[in-house]
Amino acid sequence: MRQLKRHGCSPQCRPPLVRSHAWKLLLDRQWQRLHYLTYAAGILAIIHFVWRVKIDVSQPVLYGTVLAALLLLRVGFWLRKRAK
Repeated sequence: MRQLKRHGCSPQCRPPLVRSHAWKLLLDRQWQRLHYLTYAAGILAIIHFVWRVKIDVSQPVLYGTVLAALLLLRVGFWLRKRAK
């Protein structure tokens, strides 16, 4: 009962989208493909945003820069993990 008050609800009442470990088990090998598709979706979203705005592209460029920094950080972690 204390857990319900502290976190709002028990882990069992959370929607499945929140529990990524359950999705990993459910999707098995397809999980990695889905994970990589989210990177492509982010890049395509920035391109779409630039096309949509047309005049003042400062905001899409800012979001693109943040996305590029996060993706470069992810590549750095991936290369470090691969080197081990």
